[in-house]
Amino acid sequence: MKLTRFPRLGVAGGRLALVVLLGGCSGLTNAPARLDDGGRDGATLDGAGSAETGPPFDGADSRQIDDGQGIVEDVQPAVPDVSNDLTGPIPGLDATVAADTGDGGRVLGDAADAARAPDTRIPVDEAGGGPPDVVMLIDVSTGDDRNEPEIDAPGEDAGVDSTAFLADVGGRDLADAYTAPPDVATTPLTVNAGTGQTTCVGWPVSVGSPAHGGTPPYSYAWSATPTCPACISDVTLAQPTATVDVTTKFTVTVRDSLGAVATSSVTITVDSNVADSGPEATVDPGASVRIGTIAKPGYSYSWTCDRPTCGLSNATVAQPTVIASLSTQYTVTVTTPGSCTGSDSTIVWVNLPISTTPADGEPAYPDSAALVVQFGASVLASSIKSSGGAADTVTLRETVSGAPVVFTTAYNPALQAMTITPTGSNYNATVGRYTLTLVGGADGIVSDDSLRPQRLPSDVVVHFTLVGAPDVTPPAITYRNPAQGATGAATNTSVVVTFSEPIDPGTASLTVSTGGPGSANLAGALSYDPTTATLTFVPAAALANFTTYTVRLAGIKDLAGNTASPPSWTFATSRTPDTTAPTVASVSPVAGATKVLLGSTVDVTFSEPVAPPTAAAGVQVTAGTNSVTGIVNYDPTSRIASFIPSSPLASQTLYTVTVTGVTDLAGNAMTAPFTSTFTTAKVLFTDSFESGTASWTWPATSTWGLTTDQYVSPTHSLTDSPGGNYAPNVDASAVSSVIDVSGVGSVSFSYWLSGQTQPPPGGDALRVDYSPNGGAAWTNLANWSGTLSWAQHFHTITLPPGTTGLQVRFRFTSNGNQQFDGVYIDDVVVQSL
Repeated sequence: MKLTRFPRLGVAGGRLALVVLLGGCSGLTNAPARLDDGGRDGATLDGAGSAETGPPFDGADSRQIDDGQGIVEDVQPAVPDVSNDLTGPIPGLDATVAADTGDGGRVLGDAADAARAPDTRIPVDEAGGGPPDVVMLIDVSTGDDRNEPEIDAPGEDAGVDSTAFLADVGGRDLADAYTAPPDVATTPLTVNAGTGQTTCVGWPVSVGSPAHGGTPPYSYAWSATPTCPACISDVTLAQPTATVDVTTKFTVTVRDSLGAVATSSVTITVDSNVADSGPEATVDPGASVRIGTIAKPGYSYSWTCDRPTCGLSNATVAQPTVIASLSTQYTVTVTTPGSCTGSDSTIVWVNLPISTTPADGEPAYPDSAALVVQFGASVLASSIKSSGGAADTVTLRETVSGAPVVFTTAYNPALQAMTITPTGSNYNATVGRYTLTLVGGADGIVSDDSLRPQRLPSDVVVHFTLVGAPDVTPPAITYRNPAQGATGAATNTSVVVTFSEPIDPGTASLTVSTGGPGSANLAGALSYDPTTATLTFVPAAALANFTTYTVRLAGIKDLAGNTASPPSWTFATSRTPDTTAPTVASVSPVAGATKVLLGSTVDVTFSEPVAPPTAAAGVQVTAGTNSVTGIVNYDPTSRIASFIPSSPLASQTLYTVTVTGVTDLAGNAMTAPFTSTFTTAKVLFTDSFESGTASWTWPATSTWGLTTDQYVSPTHSLTDSPGGNYAPNVDASAVSSVIDVSGVGSVSFSYWLSGQTQPPPGGDALRVDYSPNGGAAWTNLANWSGTLSWAQHFHTITLPPGTTGLQVRFRFTSNGNQQFDGVYIDDVVVQSL
C-alpha cells in the first residue's frame, strides 16, 4: 500500500483528518488477519464476527463508520464539534471524506451506529465479492492525539507511522489495525552520481543511479566540467550516457516534489596518453637512435613509418632502435589491456651531411684557393641563396669587422658540391681572418627530398685564416683502382682515383672507354668525396670479359686553379666478377682494450679496398644507446677508416664500435656487422673551454683568454691573443689548477693545438711544461712554432713517487721582430695510465 504525503493545509488548527474508502485495492482480503490489537481498535465486532475484547479505543468513545448518513462524525461526550466538519462524497468511489480541524483530529462514530442496518444507498464493491475497501487516517497535528494513528508532516512528529484500517462498508465490521511501512518523510533525499572509472577516448560510459528518499517524483539535471554540451546523452535522466575525450567531472542535481535538493559528482578519467612515440630526434645519416617511451605492462605496440624502409630494430616493442638514412616519420599504435587504442607520431630528422674546405679553424688557407662545400645528399638548388639579401643562406665576411665579401657560387648536382669563389677586393691575406656561414634549419640549405628534406641542424660556421703564399702545385694522383696496367680486374669493379689535395668539384671529369680518344665512353655515375679527395666512377653495366679499358682525366683543377696533368692509364678485365665481400681485418683500440685515452681515434682496417662513402657511413661508435658524433676519414691505400670523435670521449666508459653496410669497389657488401668494445681510462682533468677559464690562472698583464674564432669542439678555445696578433716581447703562461694524482704513477697529457708564430729559428714559440711540486720546478715537454694546423698531441708524464698534485702550463714567448696570430688550444685532458 502506497502512502501519500501532504503539505500543511491552510486551515484553522493546522490539522487534517482524512478518511478514504477505496474500492478494488488489490492484495487485500475480506477476512483480514487479527493484528494483536488488544481489542483497542474501537470496532464492535472483530474480523470473525465476534465481540471485541479489551477496552475501547480511548477508554470512552467508540469509532465506527456511519453507514446511514455516509459521513464520518466527530462526537465528544460533552460538546459535539460539528461546526468544523467538511463532508462530501467522491463520485465513483465507495468513499466519504470528512475533515476535522478542531479538537485533536479524532475521527469517531456514534454509539448508535453499530446497530444500524447496512447502507444500501451507496453501491459498494463488496456486493460483487470484490476486495475490501481501505480506511486510512492521517493526522498532521504536532501533538500525539491520544492513541490515534498518525503520519508526520515535514518537521513534525518525526518517526511516527501512519495506520490504515480494512473496512467492510457493507456495514458488517471494521478490521483490525494494520501498520503501514515507515513514513517516507523520515528518509532524506540522496543521489549517487556513480563510481569513478577510467575509459578510452570516445568510449561511452554510464553514470548516475536513481535517487532515494525524499518525496517522489524526482527531477534530474546533469552538468560537466570542463563544459561539453554534447557529451551527456540526456541531462534529465537518472542514468545518462557520457562520452568524452578528456578527463571530465560530472555533477547531478536532483529535486523531489517538495523542493528538497541533493547533489553528487563523479570523475570519468580518460586514458588520453595511450600512445607516446617520444620526442623528435636528430641524427646523422646511418646513426642509431631510440624512439618511443618505456613499455607498460600488458600494452601492445606496433610501429610503422612513411618510408619504404623504416630501419626499425623491432616494430612491436615500446622503444625500438632506428637507423635512418633519410628523415622519417614513425607512428606507434598502442593497445591497452582494456582494448583502448591510440596512435602517436614522431620524426627522426636526418642531418644533411656537409664538409667544407677549408675546415673550421684552418690557420693557413691559400688566398688564391676557392672554397668548397660538399654535401652528403642532393641539395635543393633554390635553397642556396647568396645575393646579399637578408634571406641569404651562404655568407662570407671579414671576421673582425664583419664586412661582407663578394663571391660567386656554383653548384654541381651530380657531385653534390658547391664551389665558392671570392671576388671582393677585401678578400686577401692582409685582412687575414674570415668567416663562412651556411644557414641551417628549415629556412636554410636543405636537400631536394620532396617528402621531408634533410637539413643542417644549425648554422655551419667556418673560421679560417688566409696566407698569401700562392699555391702553384697541381694535384697529383696518390691512389687508383684498378691500378695502371692491371690485369684480371673484376668485371664489376669501380674506377677510383684519389688526389693529393682537394679538387674543385666543378672540374671533375673521369671517363672510361675501350678505344682511343673519341671513342664512346661507358655510362655510369661519378661521385666525389672531399674528405679523401677521391673520385669514384661506377659503370652502369658490368665490364666485358678479357677487355682492355682506358681511363682519362681531363681539366681537373685544385682549389687554387692548378690543373692536374691529364694522365690516362689502362687496365684489363678477367672473365669473372668479384663476389667476395669485404671484412674487418683489424680494429684499434683492440677488442676489450682498457685505459684507452680519451682523445683516441678508432681505426678500422678492411680486408680489401672499399667504397669511401660506405666507409664513412658504416663505421659508428656508441656509448650504450647514445651515438658518438665524429667524422670518418678513409685512406684507400692503407684501407683504414679512422673515426675521429667531435669531442673527447668520457672517462671510464664502455664504447662499442660497429661496422656495417660497407661495400667493396665491386659493390659487394659486408655479410654481417662487426662489433668490438673498449673502455676508456680514468680522467683526472679535462677542459674544453666551454665553461670559462676557472681552471686556469695567468698574470694580470697577460692577454690569455677565450675565443670563438677557432676551436676543435664547439665553440671555444684558449688563445694567447684573443684580439688579434700577439704583442712583441711577450712572456706569459696559462697555468692549470692543481690536478689530484694521488696514487697514480703516470698520466697521459693531451691537447689540440693550432696557430701561427714567427717561423723557426725565430724566438716566438709555445712551450708546454708540467710541475709535480706546485710550480717550484717545471719540466719542458714540447716547443711549438711556425704554422700549425689543428692536431692532437700526447705526452706521457711519469710522476715521482708520492706525488699528489700536478700542474700543466702553456707558456708563450715572443721577441720584437714579427707578430702573428698566435696559438689556439682546445680539449686539454689529463688521464691516468
